[in-house]
Amino acid sequence: DRHVLPVCADLKFRLQHNALGFRYKFAWRTQVTTSTTCVHDCPTTENALHLFWDCVVARYQWDFYLRPFRELIDGAIDWRLVLFPSSIRLQLSTVRVYGDYALQAIFNFVRCCVLRALWLHRNKRLYNPSVTTSAPFVKHHALAYIRLHLHK
Repeated sequence: DRHVLPVCADLKFRLQHNALGFRYKFAWRTQVTTSTTCVHDCPTTENALHLFWDCVVARYQWDFYLRPFRELIDGAIDWRLVLFPSSIRLQLSTVRVYGDYALQAIFNFVRCCVLRALWLHRNKRLYNPSVTTSAPFVKHHALAYIRLHLHK
């Protein structure tokens, strides 16, 4: 994580340690009406798996950003691999061409930037309901963060 910008690394750390304020955590409130469903109008309860992997906005991001990695990584890329990439297995041909560390560092950049863009868009929708869900906007936001990482 030493190569990842602190704002992205912080979000990833809080996600891995269940320290993000997902809406399902506030279902116990009875004094105020609090919705626990996804802010992107999905009927599903908002939790880490849904917001960052199963939601239509998240699926749009991962389908785009993980496409180049599918041929380089041995096995399927699932939520666990995105959350904890230490179990990533690279194909032998990938290791020969790119080395072991370089591809894992790029994968880490991409996943942290996509997670941050998804979280920021979620907060924008949560605190300003007039903002519409826009998967392409999140994609461009994540791409801007990825470019920042690669140019630093």
